[in-house]
Amino acid sequence: MGNQVVVADLREAIFDGTSYRTRTNQLFQFFQFWASSNFNNPEALRGVHFYDVHLGYYVASWPTPSMPHPGVFEDSFPWIVDALMPHFGTVTLFVKGIDSEWFDESNFLRSVLVPRRLNYILLAPRGSSSDSGSGLDLGNLVFEWPANEMDYVVREFFRGPSVVLEGYISEARSLGRIADVYYQATTPEEKIVALLHDINVGFQVWPDGNGLFLASISLDSTRLRQRLVDPELERLIAAAASGATDVKPEGP
Repeated sequence: MGNQVVVADLREAIFDGTSYRTRTNQLFQFFQFWASSNFNNPEALRGVHFYDVHLGYYVASWPTPSMPHPGVFEDSFPWIVDALMPHFGTVTLFVKGIDSEWFDESNFLRSVLVPRRLNYILLAPRGSSSDSGSGLDLGNLVFEWPANEMDYVVREFFRGPSVVLEGYISEARSLGRIADVYYQATTPEEKIVALLHDINVGFQVWPDGNGLFLASISLDSTRLRQRLVDPELERLIAAAASGATDVKPEGP
């Protein structure tokens, strides 16, 4: 794979007895819709694979440790999603801003989803951080999005830590199952496992927009790397890096 796509297996770190009960890594935000969640049963997640994925291009002017280059990743994000897609698949997204100035669910629903007749669900809020000091929280908007329009996703939703962006890639439509899990699962571990049994892979964009947290039951490390080892994908990533500024290809 060279240094084009860097895949880190996170299971050891996640299941460490100390770090598992902290809120320092993305496991504790993934598919939790900003609710306050207590993770207490690591054994329930033993069958799940967790990864960090970023590209082997870094910000040249950044001090040690090196920072993966956000611009190169943003340009490459549509191709990475395409590589993760099954032959016939659906991309479902969850987007949440810290308040409506960063992402307005009502406006996006009226101006984009409804005119385009894209499927969506609006899940009742559960302790979202956006319902304090920012007006009414409409809930958690989950919607299907065309897999060939990920450039729109980058342009509109890659906004740093102020916007959470998750995606769920599946062979069949998953909105109904997501709603079932949201309302019926009793623990955060149960919620994650139930979701991943019905999709191929879930991801959350890193807060700096320069990598992905991935979770999957079906994609072990060998299968994931097979998806991401592709000469055309590597060519596209290299082209994106050649057009960016302040880039170095060396590892951190």
